[in-house]
Amino acid sequence: MKDTILQIIGLIIIITPISITIWSFIRSKPYAKPMLLVSVISVFIGLPLIIINRITEITVGRVGTIKTATKQVTSDAKEVSKLKERIVSQGATIDLVAQNSIDAKNLSTEAKSLYEEISNKNILADKELKNISNKILPLELKAKSLSTLIRKMRKELLPLQEILKIQQMTTAAKAGSRKDYEELNKISTKDPRIQTYVKASLNDIFFYFDAEKNIKGRTLLETTTGKPIIYSVDEVIDIYYNADPVLNLPEAAINTLAILQRDTAVHDICDSIYKEQNLRVIARMIRALCILTDEYFETLDINKVKIWWENDTNKEKYKSYYKGLLEARALERRPSFGSNENDYKQVVSLLKQTTEADTNALYSKCLLGYYYTLLKDFVNAKKEFDEVEPLGNNNYHWFFFYKAVFILLQENPDIDAAIASLNREMEISLTVETIIKSSPVFKNLLENPQLKFPSNKK
Repeated sequence: MKDTILQIIGLIIIITPISITIWSFIRSKPYAKPMLLVSVISVFIGLPLIIINRITEITVGRVGTIKTATKQVTSDAKEVSKLKERIVSQGATIDLVAQNSIDAKNLSTEAKSLYEEISNKNILADKELKNISNKILPLELKAKSLSTLIRKMRKELLPLQEILKIQQMTTAAKAGSRKDYEELNKISTKDPRIQTYVKASLNDIFFYFDAEKNIKGRTLLETTTGKPIIYSVDEVIDIYYNADPVLNLPEAAINTLAILQRDTAVHDICDSIYKEQNLRVIARMIRALCILTDEYFETLDINKVKIWWENDTNKEKYKSYYKGLLEARALERRPSFGSNENDYKQVVSLLKQTTEADTNALYSKCLLGYYYTLLKDFVNAKKEFDEVEPLGNNNYHWFFFYKAVFILLQENPDIDAAIASLNREMEISLTVETIIKSSPVFKNLLENPQLKFPSNKK
């Protein structure tokens, strides 16, 4: 009976690990390989217990041996007991693993349920998105159509904007803007869509100024009365370069030069035409050049003037005479001018360059006589004034003004002669009254009743 029990235990020891090992491999458990070792060990342990009867029978005649076997069996039984404990412990581990597997399965089920829920929500979201897309699509089509329309309108609007710009530049050019006129010439070859409008505008500008080509135009007049007075070429050149811009006199100055018909004005006109920015003045310059040179220049044809002047600039009759005058006038405008006699001497030297080159330079002669007077060189001063009087036909107004200064600065001035000279000056030019009243030279005459100021006659 005892042996039978041992055999049963042996079978259990062998079968149990083997079964667990087989199950572990089938289930692909992580402890499958360690269980295989356990199974091998269980075979070696359980097999002696199964065949214990044979062992006993064989060794019955040898008592010492049986005892030894018995001891060994007892020892093995202890080992089996320990092994059993390990098996039990491993069984608990297996149960724990199994429990974790169940938990993992439950977790997987929950994850699957959550995934299904999210999937359902995604499906609903896709449907809503599709609905929104269906609503947005027409709007996108409309937006695309509107964008196309806007591009088309911009494309059509661009020429309109350019045309408006052309009209504005045309108006500005007629008012005198050389910059706008030159800009029109530049864009006339750029954009084919607006070439027609640009060329039409250029023609409009051309005919606008060309219509005035045979008209005398506005000339220099007495400022206060607006009546014509005598001007010399050098004075007009000075007015063109140095007059207050507020007075807007360059156009009138050029027209006056055309009336005076002196070749000596050609040089300054040609040199100035490249720098002049007022198209109205340029048109009058070209007109004046046609009159003074007997050459034909198209209205506003600055390039033709330039080419002509490059070939004729050295002709003696077109020689510039008025550089000395202009430099003298620039010297006068210096803040420190008049602080010593050297300033006066320098001006005299510059003015003589003009008066010696042009004997009809009345304005320069009057100024030269004035500065000779300041230097107390009355002989040369008188000489200059004596030359001016017949050249000006006794009507050149600056002659009477500076002649009065000449008289008053002498050692024994003839007051009556000075007053008579000033009265004659104010008969010709009312504007000089202001200059007379502000000049220290005439300070002692201002209360003289013989001095007839135009303002007192009102």
